[in-house]
Amino acid sequence: METKQNHRLFAVQELVDPCIGLLESASDLRASALVSRSWAYPAQSHIFSEITLSYADLPETERLCSRFQDTLHTSPHLTRHVRRLYIHADRLSIEKFAEICTFAFTHLESVLVTGIADLTLSHAIALQQLISLPTITSVKLGCRTELSVFFQIWDRCSPSIRDLFLIFTLQSTETFTPISHPPSSHIRLESLRIPIADGALDWLRHEMCPFELSGLKGLSINDSTEALGWDIFVPVLSSIGLLEFVPTSFKPLVDLSSLSNLVEIRITLWTDIQRAPTLDTLSTITASHRIRRIVIICDILLPLICAQLDAKLSGLPLRHSFDVIIVGRPNDLQLQFPTPNFPRLASQNMVHHRMFAPDKWWKSFMTTTGYRPPFP
Repeated sequence: METKQNHRLFAVQELVDPCIGLLESASDLRASALVSRSWAYPAQSHIFSEITLSYADLPETERLCSRFQDTLHTSPHLTRHVRRLYIHADRLSIEKFAEICTFAFTHLESVLVTGIADLTLSHAIALQQLISLPTITSVKLGCRTELSVFFQIWDRCSPSIRDLFLIFTLQSTETFTPISHPPSSHIRLESLRIPIADGALDWLRHEMCPFELSGLKGLSINDSTEALGWDIFVPVLSSIGLLEFVPTSFKPLVDLSSLSNLVEIRITLWTDIQRAPTLDTLSTITASHRIRRIVIICDILLPLICAQLDAKLSGLPLRHSFDVIIVGRPNDLQLQFPTPNFPRLASQNMVHHRMFAPDKWWKSFMTTTGYRPPFP
């Protein structure tokens, strides 16, 4: 009797689904899918939710893609489980790349395409079909191409896109010509990350850019701080809750007082040269700010920098408590145990160390502000 009751217990879907959701091993998920019908659906949904099409070389990656295509053709019900797709394009022929991009995905939400050192018109046409799927909400793209080809990618892209991560460089000396009026399109981005801004930020001001920024909540611009003074960014500064940037002495200082709704700041500090602009930037924080977390991403912190940051951060005029997160390499003992280096912050239990996981943190922030980018 007890065995039958236990069996019925493991058949209760409300218990099975969350339990399978805790599994991380692919082999455990595959084994769970073979237990029973009630276990198969939740297990398959996790197995196929995130597909990575990348191996060490082109032949292996193409075989992987073929197996993936064959699986979905023979078991089309699995297609609805595919939510996130990662393609390493330089490990695929253009023909296989096009096959994957034009597949009839029904619930795909996130696309990550990297490794296109020379993006051709054929690549662009295939990508255009992929990111035009109405279910797409997040696009990550790394490529190098001509201006006209780049425009082709975004023609008729999904109006549901809210999260854009773009690493883009032009092959030639062409440049975007900014326009004096906002684009007429109405695809409202909520999250924008441009870690390499070689022309990508200028594209946002071009008449052929399909995105507008009035709903922007998270912005990452590397050291392109001059963009915060552009006409497309100035009206939305007060809506930004998360700002990530690299302060430098040769770019404009970020005046945080104009970003009145900031909740989190992430500053990348690699060298001592950045110490002065970092301290000057922190000086623009006012008592009216709602900042809850200040993240310092660094390679190594010298004692002088630690002392000055400790004094500056502990003396901020904020009326509420906040956390300071020091992010560094896992083998850096100075950063693993930052308390002795930040005595004032440590006395108030305000300083902590974390591993470097930018995408996970970005997702966490956007989730708490009402939008959930699908990439981890």
